[in-house]
Amino acid sequence: MLRLKGVHHANLAKGNYGEPLYFALKTMSLDFKAPARIDDLITIKSGVDALGKARLDLKQTILREKTTLLTAAVTVLLINDQGRPRRIPAEIVDKLEQQA
Repeated sequence: MLRLKGVHHANLAKGNYGEPLYFALKTMSLDFKAPARIDDLITIKSGVDALGKARLDLKQTILREKTTLLTAAVTVLLINDQGRPRRIPAEIVDKLEQQA
């Protein structure tokens, strides 16, 4: 989802926003609704649920046709090399706020 919105982890890590930055998983909550099976064709839908200064809350859904297999709530933080939270750059915020 981030790549499709034009947010590339390689550019973050290279320091293109002033210092090397990384998205790090803070929390993830999974709700398994139905099983997937080998060779199932699945669709994964991801979207921004909330955007904080250094935090990004995502909603994800995994579907097999119209059947919801899993829903997920994911929180990631933007951190630097030392693991300290960093404000999400305005350019990235703009990309994340754009509708797909």
